[in-house]
Amino acid sequence: MAEHKKSLGLLPRAREEREERGLTYSQMAEVLGLGEHQVESGAIKGYESGMPVSNGSVVRIYQELQRARLQSQTWLKVPRFTLARDADSVVLHHNDWPRFVAKAVPEALHKEQWRFAKAGMPVYELRLETGLSQAIFSFIDHVPADFDAEEVLEEAVVAIEAFCRGDSNGQS
Repeated sequence: MAEHKKSLGLLPRAREEREERGLTYSQMAEVLGLGEHQVESGAIKGYESGMPVSNGSVVRIYQELQRARLQSQTWLKVPRFTLARDADSVVLHHNDWPRFVAKAVPEALHKEQWRFAKAGMPVYELRLETGLSQAIFSFIDHVPADFDAEEVLEEAVVAIEAFCRGDSNGQS
């Protein structure tokens, strides 16, 4: 008699977790650590339609995604961006997925600039009136290779510039 894997249950809100993050099926599979063959076989669509899940890692990742969203946005009411002065620079935290930090610095060419490029860390120039030259970003969450984070990074730059002008209290 064949032994069947025990089902770990359904994934409530699986579709919402993917859609709220703007992820495609392939991107969600990458976040979950699944291979392309599992996307082609319909695993993500199956999870979203209520198919039982036997992979404990997949369940834990979905639970962590949901917990992160609920804890920050619903329970703690953490703003999307938090900003603070740090000596002659500004530090920004993006509290939604994908989480990241940014440091806006006055140097036009930071002494570690080559490391930022080598690590694939996005760097954006800032407006002169901010008194800072560039914002350097570092992602906390895994971001799928084909996920376009440019829009959220540009929104972060706008938040940094507003904070520097005094148009923001450090939360937005």
